[in-house]
Amino acid sequence: MKALVIILGAAVFLSVSIVSNAQQLYPAAVSISGILLGKYKIINDAENSLPDTISLSDAKGIFAINAIYIDQEHKLERVDIAEYQITFFERGKNITLKGNSSMLSTEMKEQLNKIHSGDRIIFENIMAKFLNGDTRHLILLDTTVI
Repeated sequence: MKALVIILGAAVFLSVSIVSNAQQLYPAAVSISGILLGKYKIINDAENSLPDTISLSDAKGIFAINAIYIDQEHKLERVDIAEYQITFFERGKNITLKGNSSMLSTEMKEQLNKIHSGDRIIFENIMAKFLNGDTRHLILLDTTVI
């Protein structure tokens, strides 16, 4: 039930946040708790990622990264991820790992299990791959563990 509420909330947030007829593509981390979205702000027609927070248990439960595509008619569609990198900023050291599928690798999941409150997790250089083979870069997903 909690996951359904999170998904519906994400759908409403993303649908309402669109101020033009542009098509939007947002990264979404998938956790055992549901879909985790970042915060975004549109300034002068450019969309920027804003740091967001995530609970320690939600962060440790992340197992995939996907993209949510919103077309001009505000229909939602999940899009696969072709590649990305995840960077962990934890207590003075940075660890960057690269992925080439929507599912996080075993090494990434092991790293997530080592994080603590105050650490940052950034998904960046995200490339979405549509069913027709087209690809598109996404803005980053920046979270701080609380």
